[in-house]
Amino acid sequence: MSSKKRKYGPLSKMVQSMMNCKEATYLISRQLDDKLPLSVKAALASHLMMCPRCRRFKKQTKIIYSLLLQFQKKTFQGVPIVTLTPDQKDRMVKNLRNNIDPGKTF
Repeated sequence: MSSKKRKYGPLSKMVQSMMNCKEATYLISRQLDDKLPLSVKAALASHLMMCPRCRRFKKQTKIIYSLLLQFQKKTFQGVPIVTLTPDQKDRMVKNLRNNIDPGKTF
């Protein structure tokens, strides 16, 4: 029985040679949405052990991703729900009152 290795295009090339930061940041971003093959995960982990900049990028990317997920949940029928501070509400009401013509109907 012959076993066929699954090909991952440019990903398999990254694993064969030492990964650079550009490739690592690509994989860090991709890893948020897709499952990476074990060999690619290992190569990325190896790079991250040696590269503080990519570790920082991964940490920042995770924070941004989690914030986006939280923001995404604060929607109604796909439209973000905006919460105004009391000061913002007061300014908006004052602005509306100052600019509404009492004789004009909507």
